[in-house]
Amino acid sequence: SISYEHEFTDDENQQWKIPPNNDDTYEIGGVLISYRQIGKLIQPDQIRPYLLLVRSENRSDINSVLKACSYILSGGEPPDTFMSEVQAKDKTPMCTKSWKANVEFYRCLTCATASTSCICVECFEKGPHKAEGHNYFHEKSGFGGCCDCGNEDAWRLSGACTDHMHDADLANIDPIISFNPVIYTRTRTVVGTLVQILSKELFHAVESKKPRGSNG
Repeated sequence: SISYEHEFTDDENQQWKIPPNNDDTYEIGGVLISYRQIGKLIQPDQIRPYLLLVRSENRSDINSVLKACSYILSGGEPPDTFMSEVQAKDKTPMCTKSWKANVEFYRCLTCATASTSCICVECFEKGPHKAEGHNYFHEKSGFGGCCDCGNEDAWRLSGACTDHMHDADLANIDPIISFNPVIYTRTRTVVGTLVQILSKELFHAVESKKPRGSNG
């Protein structure tokens, strides 16, 4: 089992306790806890021990940990709303669209810097490819993919669409600086704890499959 060091006080437990008819809850030690209340009230030094506790109390359901993480990152707000707000503030000049199977996209041999580089239909239509007579073609995805428009590692900046042209000032800004300090701290702690939990569980899963008596 995974241990945790923080002993939660009665006051903390009382703050996080909510009526049993609320659907957005889970149980720890017989007490119903609200994901949203936790997200609003938890302090940075409580995040790691809290997530370890959630996992130790919900061994059969990793989703409880992931959902707790999403509410911690959002500060108790609905995670979908929080992510929409973050994306709206994102100044990174790259397209973030992704797609599943059987979706049309474009490749441009003039602009691509890798054999797998591609862009979404919207970025293609807003780009210079037709007007400049680029060597392009469209395909339908077999599994899925994501748009590389504005990504300097996969697409020439001269081929970026009007939405993802790089601004010289934006390009020189460290994206970490634009993070809200509270969100930044929570994110580092949540990600670090998740890595710890998943690493330990992967190790135990591998060990459990070894033949008995095997040492390596």
